[in-house]
Amino acid sequence: MKPDQRQCVWTQLVSPEKTAPSISFTPMALKWIKAMVDCHETEVGFLGLVNEVNGGYVISEIFYPKHCLANGATCEISPEGDIAMAQGLIDAGRYEDIGKIRMHGHSHVHMETSPSGQDEKLAMESLKTSGSYYIRAICNKKGEMSVSFFDAVNNVKFENVKWTIAFNQEEMLNKVILAINMESNVGEKIKLIRDSMTMTVDYNDDEYKKIVENVKDLKRINLPEEKPLNSRVPWDDGYSGSGPNPGPSYYDRRYGMFDNAFPEEKKRKKRKLLTSREIEAVVEQEFFNAR
Repeated sequence: MKPDQRQCVWTQLVSPEKTAPSISFTPMALKWIKAMVDCHETEVGFLGLVNEVNGGYVISEIFYPKHCLANGATCEISPEGDIAMAQGLIDAGRYEDIGKIRMHGHSHVHMETSPSGQDEKLAMESLKTSGSYYIRAICNKKGEMSVSFFDAVNNVKFENVKWTIAFNQEEMLNKVILAINMESNVGEKIKLIRDSMTMTVDYNDDEYKKIVENVKDLKRINLPEEKPLNSRVPWDDGYSGSGPNPGPSYYDRRYGMFDNAFPEEKKRKKRKLLTSREIEAVVEQEFFNAR
């Protein structure tokens, strides 16, 4: 008998369960994110300041840096934008906050919020420079936002983290006390107390309207001049080259619709929106040729 000469390998019989971290956004941060998405018809990126609170992560502030690229398929924050943002924090005496910029988010406009190949590549590059962890957010105009957490220490990535809203508990308690002390009947008091404890964000208040105006002002400064592009992109959706009048089909980036080549189908036919990976493969070359 002699030892087997093959290489020794190991197998983990039971994979340890990994619990996703607690990630929350303050109402102010969510208002800025929604305003960023609503005010742009192209993809747009933003950065977030992350505070570590009781073992969780709270995104409390959103920054809109200068971009070197922004169109319907991708966006890119310029190095000048990163430097200007950091310098703004330094000028405000917030030196420690520079290291808290651990979140990168961007809009997929009308498309779904699943990450593209470019998104994954950017996340891994950002993780190398951010340190122990990195948070990514992808949102769209339907009000959806997917959040991913990249843990460099344990070499783990969590996708579709169920994020929450981080409310100021002291402020909420003050509202409840105010409702209790108001001169009104019991039914009205109960309603006021429930309203005070409801964890929702008001996107119709004056604060949000002011944020929208701020985003519009920043858009004029921080976005590169948009080049006109043909919105209709050739796309093989299974109809190309067939039918009584063969011809290419087109995908309309603006509306997420197909314009089929069949003469009897004069109206655009609504289809399932393409995934970000699919549309990226089709339009990426066109966009970069137009730069």
